[in-house]
Amino acid sequence: MLTPPKSTGARFWKSGRADSARAGLDEKTGKLGGEHRTLGLKEIGRPALVIVVDDDPVQADQIASFLRMRGIATETAADGVEGLAMVARVSPRVVITDIDMPAMDGIAFARELRALAQPPRIIMISGEAGKVAEANRAQLGVFAVVDKPIPLRALEAFVRQSIMAAR
Repeated sequence: MLTPPKSTGARFWKSGRADSARAGLDEKTGKLGGEHRTLGLKEIGRPALVIVVDDDPVQADQIASFLRMRGIATETAADGVEGLAMVARVSPRVVITDIDMPAMDGIAFARELRALAQPPRIIMISGEAGKVAEANRAQLGVFAVVDKPIPLRALEAFVRQSIMAAR
């Protein structure tokens, strides 16, 4: 069950008990259960950097701040062009990208990433159902496509699963 946040002005929704359970989260601690609980970023061998690419700077900063608070090194980029330059510079493990962006949309961006010798795991986000369907039809080999409003704890679970899978 999704419940709106209390007067934050954010476009995100917090997940309630049902969503947290699906994401494998412990309700009391807010930590992931199972193998994810012991995931330490040092275990991976290099920083588990995540790049959030979104033309909405408020949303990109909210996602990045949440992941940083959860111990995941995160940077932001404003669009696909800036995202490609950042990926070339820092070689992230995971890229979270909005689908609908100017200059280079998320689908073109994901195609460019998939062409790299060692592509990062890709998680796509969008508030437009048509764009989500388009991303799914494009068969980009992305790890996940998430509808907005984004349940941040579920997004964290996807990020951690992506990091584990990329090891």
